[in-house]
Formats: sequence, structure tokens, C-alpha cells
Amino acid sequence: MAKKKNGCLEGVFDMISILVCLVLIGAFFTKLFDVNTFYRNRYPIVYKETVEKYCDLYGVDEYLVQAVIRTESFFNEKAVSKKGAIGLMQIMPETGTWVAEKLNLENFTTEDLFQPEKNIMIGVWYISFLSDKFKGNLDNVIAAYNAGPSNVSKWLSTEDTSSDGENLLDIPFSETKKYSEKVKTAYDMYLKIYNEVR
Repeated sequence: MAKKKNGCLEGVFDMISILVCLVLIGAFFTKLFDVNTFYRNRYPIVYKETVEKYCDLYGVDEYLVQAVIRTESFFNEKAVSKKGAIGLMQIMPETGTWVAEKLNLENFTTEDLFQPEKNIMIGVWYISFLSDKFKGNLDNVIAAYNAGPSNVSKWLSTEDTSSDGENLLDIPFSETKKYSEKVKTAYDMYLKIYNEVR
């Protein structure tokens, strides 16, 4: 009889052990697959202090900058595109030089664009410049960041691509069209994930 009782107790302990293991495994996978954590890993905030600093200085939305960085370089400060764009915000050397002159950055060289601080400073200033030029129209700003402001101005003055001279009906460059969609999708995700109400 004693053996039978011990056998029952062992069975109960085995069941409890299995249940505890299942609860722990469930908790682990719940944390692992937590939706918010999952999306924050896919859309991280990088160089937070630097981005905030220059966004505050130049009046640019920090989540837009994070979306641009994610789309342009996927957070790789050493990235160089086939066309020669450099760093986190993929700034072309001639654009970097032009902005550096506007900002009175002494001894600026193309190599400086590999430095996150200078790359972000120049990229954020440039977004601010585009925002002023296109009166805050986000679609135009994003398209101009990729295709250049002269192309966007040309599209806005063409009936096929703009009916009112202020809003783009179509983006003729397929690369810019895809780029704009990616940035806007990433921007929306940053706003949702980080609970910003706009």
C-alpha cells in the first residue's frame, strides 16, 4: 500500500513539474513573440540623443528621421550606395558639401559623412530645408530627399504629375516612388509603435 501511495505522489509531482514547465515555456514565448517587442526590434530608435538634438534644432520630426535612416542605410553608418551616397542618411558628397557650407562647418570632407553625428546633422538640416521649400508637404519632402528638389519642382509644374502645383499625383521615377512608399510606411510604423498621436 505504501508503494502505491508513493507512486501516486510521484505521478502528482510529475504532473505539477510538467505544468510548471509548460507555464514557463509559455511565458518565455509570450515575451519572445510580444508584438510590441517584435516591432520595436524591427523599427528601433537609433542614435536617439543625436537625432533628438538636431530634430529639435531644425524643427524636424524625429520619427521621420528614424524612418529615413531605416530606409536609406538600415542603420549602417558605413553604408555607401552604388551612386556614392554615404552613411546613415545616405548623403551624396555634393549635398554634404553644400549643406556643410550653409552650416559653416570648417574643414568638412566627404569622410565626415561616415560620422553619425555629422551625417545626422546634415541629413536633418537638409530635411528641414526641403520642408521649408515644399511648405511642409511630407510627400514632396520625402520624394525630394531621394530624387532632388529640382525634380520634384519640375513634377509639381507638370499637369501629368500634379494638378494643383502643390501635390504630386504621380512620381515618374520608379525608384523614388518605391522609396517614398517605404519611408512613409516606416514613418507610420514608428508613430504607431512609439504611441505617438498625430
